[in-house]
Amino acid sequence: MANGDATKGIRWLVSEDLILINKKALSFTPYEKFSVNRNILDGAQQRPNTFSYFENCKDVYVLAAQLMISINKAHAFGNGNKRTAFIASVIFLRINGFIFSPQEIEILQFSHDIATKCPLANDPYHLQSWFRHYSTPSKYPIGVRSQLEDLPFTIPTLWRK
Repeated sequence: MANGDATKGIRWLVSEDLILINKKALSFTPYEKFSVNRNILDGAQQRPNTFSYFENCKDVYVLAAQLMISINKAHAFGNGNKRTAFIASVIFLRINGFIFSPQEIEILQFSHDIATKCPLANDPYHLQSWFRHYSTPSKYPIGVRSQLEDLPFTIPTLWRK
């Protein structure tokens, strides 16, 4: 999987994973209540896989970008869509063998730019360069559940109010 060019064996997040991620993200802001439109969430969750199939794209960085964009734009959750989108993309990369460690200010900026429909931020081929720049290969991909245990370290401090 060097350089993000996995040709097979991509591990995907399922909608239940995204719900757990959203609930965990909201636990840092207890005044926000959980709600989800499951039909919208299922569509957002499938978008990277569909993109991979129809675009013949196996690059995990492009697919992580597509995942972040699709969750952010779908707005399936009542609260925490940007947080969930970012965390899901981090976990997606991690379960596929990459550790993503961007600068916090860039996380907030890209998340905002996607939500406000900035054209470049909503282009997965552009956004993938950010994922690629701040990612390093991991010797041991891990499962989604173990990533959720480390979630506080994934959430930017400005989102933990």
